[in-house]
Amino acid sequence: MSTSDLRTTLLSGLVALAGLTGLTGCADSADSAGADGDMFTEYDFGTGDVGPGGDVGPDVEPGCGFAVGGRCLDDPDDRCAWAAGLGPDCSDLDGDCFPDCVVGDGAPIDCDDTRADVNPAAVELCTGYDDDCDGRVDEDYPTLGAECFACEQPGKFECAVDALDGVACSALPGQSEPAVFEPETCNGVDDDCDGAVDERCAIDAGLALAMPALCPDGRIALVRDGALAIATPSGTGAYDVEVVPRDAPVAHPHCGPAGIAWLELGEAGCSTPVGGPTRCAAEIWAAFGDAPPLLIASYGSLGPPVVGVDAVYWHSIAGDMPSLVKHTLGGETAQLLDGAVSDPTPPVDGWMLAREWFPPIDGGVATAKAALIEVEVDEGEIGRRATLSSPGSGAGGVGAVARSADWLAWLIGDASPDIWVLRADTPRSGGFFPLSTPGERSRPHVVGERLVWLDPTDTPPTLRAFDLGTGVEQVLATGQIELDGFAVGADAVVWVDEADGTLRRRGLAPIGQ
Repeated sequence: MSTSDLRTTLLSGLVALAGLTGLTGCADSADSAGADGDMFTEYDFGTGDVGPGGDVGPDVEPGCGFAVGGRCLDDPDDRCAWAAGLGPDCSDLDGDCFPDCVVGDGAPIDCDDTRADVNPAAVELCTGYDDDCDGRVDEDYPTLGAECFACEQPGKFECAVDALDGVACSALPGQSEPAVFEPETCNGVDDDCDGAVDERCAIDAGLALAMPALCPDGRIALVRDGALAIATPSGTGAYDVEVVPRDAPVAHPHCGPAGIAWLELGEAGCSTPVGGPTRCAAEIWAAFGDAPPLLIASYGSLGPPVVGVDAVYWHSIAGDMPSLVKHTLGGETAQLLDGAVSDPTPPVDGWMLAREWFPPIDGGVATAKAALIEVEVDEGEIGRRATLSSPGSGAGGVGAVARSADWLAWLIGDASPDIWVLRADTPRSGGFFPLSTPGERSRPHVVGERLVWLDPTDTPPTLRAFDLGTGVEQVLATGQIELDGFAVGADAVVWVDEADGTLRRRGLAPIGQ
């Protein structure tokens, strides 16, 4: 709708209001009831019917905005007929039926006879004009010129170019115009001026991106066209992407304080049998600090590695029995404890979560329990700390596990798993389902008090976060996202959108903000 159309629409409904609130050049004011005592302001057009400062009489109907000689001229046709009879000295070039001439007490009737949207009956909008001809400009917008912040830059409030009845904060004149916003890029700037920096920014694009992992130092490891790729922040918000040449296809990279570890696959690749942990025909390689990649586990049936402070952990499967293994920065490799244990989480406060199996693990009828495994990061003894119980729903065993310093989480069930969480300081009781309905979900990720998972049944798939402290749920991203196509860190989430083969990143505000 144009400015002129908007004003025309508003005019008919606001003419009466103008008569009630008082206008320049009117006789009955707040200080005087006027000669006729009707408390109704009346324009003196000096036509001879009304003397200077006079009123037309109390017989004019209440609520009339414009009256001459006892006749109400609110009707546009009546007013136009009256204006046409004023003679050649009173022109009406813009056709708004308000004459452009000095009459009566010297007040102009139409202060701009080139614009039909500017006249004494107009509504004062934020335009930089004296719309209602009262001698003031934008008087209804007291915040104009006040300091503010737009796109993370200092600015001032100006008339909003896309909303005539409001103001907008602009770092540059006209920046409140949505059409000039730029796409969000990884440059540390709020390009699209929506209050978030680098959200959904594109980090990398390739023919086949998969399995991203966020590193504590801000780097992102991922699989790009079957090779290992490392995206490193450049310092300006952008990322430099380096592809690390490998002799075999790469899968399941993981980052931790000690460095990056990943699988290099054989021809058989990876599989996850029903009732059993993931097994990959692979080697495990790691890069600690600035040292070149190092082979830490020879070819075998191995699970995805996880990286802790000073070691890499994984499960190794001999026959049907998985065992927990670690490799330290000092180069020592050892089995952690006896029994069928798999899927370790990185240790926090000296212990980790893992899954403990009871044979047969390949028959589809096995039960699995999430066990807290005591892990001494020095040379102390290693043993089971406790076995956690889950609600007996009969839906299946315990799925993938996750933990932070504050919370523990794991999947329950097979075809339609649910997520069960416990506070880390009360591991034997007090658990709850944070989500209202069960359904297909990705492995849960827990960072601090933030639980993150992918709901692949949404259209499109939706990456969600749940504040375990307050119960507030948030949508982080949507797109063609795979179950292992995202990673979560303390201040960001990254994901691969398979629709365009792009790795994207979104910064996360601290919980509670």
